[in-house]
Amino acid sequence: RPWRWTWSCTPANNLCAAWGRSGPVRRTAFKEELMKQHPLQTAGRVRLPYTRRRSDARCVTSLSRLPDVPELKSYDPEFFAGHALLLVTDTTASGSLPPILHTADITDGHGTVRLQRPLPARNQCVTQDMATWLLWAEVPVSWADLSWAVANPALPPERLSRY
Repeated sequence: RPWRWTWSCTPANNLCAAWGRSGPVRRTAFKEELMKQHPLQTAGRVRLPYTRRRSDARCVTSLSRLPDVPELKSYDPEFFAGHALLLVTDTTASGSLPPILHTADITDGHGTVRLQRPLPARNQCVTQDMATWLLWAEVPVSWADLSWAVANPALPPERLSRY
């Protein structure tokens, strides 16, 4: 019967291993300075009208660049003096399973946001109403200098692929 590769990574020591039918077949270590993974804490999330847009991410450093969303009105100029907001839009197949910000991988002037998409609970019915979500996290203002993208969830983490 055919077999496939599976990947496992441990963030503690940045080691990744590929596993085949007979066990580990390759092990590589990523240099700490090449890729840094930062956990993200979702500061807020709001459902937007469905837009058919691909997922995207950007850093905002001023009130004038915020989208017109009532949930973001609580941010003031004092906040933006030392922080930025990482805004992520994501379109999902079900509005009943909202995504969560997971990590930001930063390498060579580029940031990649990884989302966590919850699975439905056992015996839970989900809707099939396409939904667009706006998520945001409070991040250091230095992250505004990076170009941002949302990771493709279908590929392994070490490939840093983007939509």
